Amino acid sequence: MIHKDTLKKEGFLKCRSSRGLTYWCREDSPVKISEELLWANLFNLESHGRADVLMYKEDKRRSVSKVEVNGVDLVFKNFKLSTLRDKCKQRRFALSEVYNNLKGERAGLAVPKCYGFFEIRPLRMGPVRYCGVVMECLSDYVLMGDYYDSMENILKASIPVLEMLYVCGVNYADMSPRNLLIHPETKAVVIIDWQYSKPHFPEDDIQLIAQAAQFWNAVNVRRFVEMFPQRELRDRWLCELHKCCGVTMPLELFVRNISRLEGKKIHLASRLSLNCKRLGIERR
Repeated sequence: MIHKDTLKKEGFLKCRSSRGLTYWCREDSPVKISEELLWANLFNLESHGRADVLMYKEDKRRSVSKVEVNGVDLVFKNFKLSTLRDKCKQRRFALSEVYNNLKGERAGLAVPKCYGFFEIRPLRMGPVRYCGVVMECLSDYVLMGDYYDSMENILKASIPVLEMLYVCGVNYADMSPRNLLIHPETKAVVIIDWQYSKPHFPEDDIQLIAQAAQFWNAVNVRRFVEMFPQRELRDRWLCELHKCCGVTMPLELFVRNISRLEGKKIHLASRLSLNCKRLGIERR
C-alpha cells in the first residue's frame, strides 16, 4: 500500500489550501510550489492552456505539459479522475508516480526529480477529482527513439538501463524508447513515467525477460520478425544483454522465452506480478 507518510519521510512538506486543494512540496524545489501555481496549472488543463505552455501529451485521463515559472522550466503531470473506478483507485495515479519515482531515485537510478504532489477534493471527505505531480524538466534531453536513427543503436543503448533495473530489483513495467531520455553529449539516460513500477528481488531473470520483451515489442520491429536480419539483430541484442547481466538462465531458454512474448500484448498485471504462468515463461 502506498502511503502519503512516505512523502514526509522524503522531505516533502504538506500544505492545505482552499477549495479542496492539498499539496506536498519538496524543500529543495528550485521554485516555490504554491497554491496560485497549482490553480494556474489546473486552469491550463481545463482551458487547453496558454501559448507559453508546451503540451507534451494529452488524453482523456492525463496530460503532461512544460511550464516556465520564474525562469525555471517545470513539468506538470496531471490526472483527471472522471470515473468512479478511477476515483476509488486514485492512489494508482499521481501518488504512485511520486512513490515509484522516489523508490527509483533511492535505488540509484537516473530519474527526474519530483518537486511536488497535489490532489483536489471538491468535497472535504469526498473523492479526489484531480491529482498531479510537479517534476524537474530535462530540457537538454531527447527521447531515445528520436535521437537514434537505427534500431540497432536503440537496442544497444537499452542494455545498461535493463542491466541497472535487473541488478537493483526494480520492476519498471513500461520499458519503451518513449520512456527513456538521453543526453546528446554525455549519453546519460533517464527513465521517466514511473506510474507503474514495483520493488522486486534483485537479479530476477523473469523480470529481465518481461522488460526485454516489452522493450523489443515497443521498438516496433515485430512486423519484420519473419525477415532474417531483424531476427539476427534481436538475437545479437539478447546475447549481449544476457552476457552483461550475468543471467543464470541458459541463453537458449532466455531467448526462447522472449520469443514467446514477441508481438504479444503483455498485460500490465502480468508485468507487475511477474507470474510465470500468466506470462507463459519457462524457468527451466
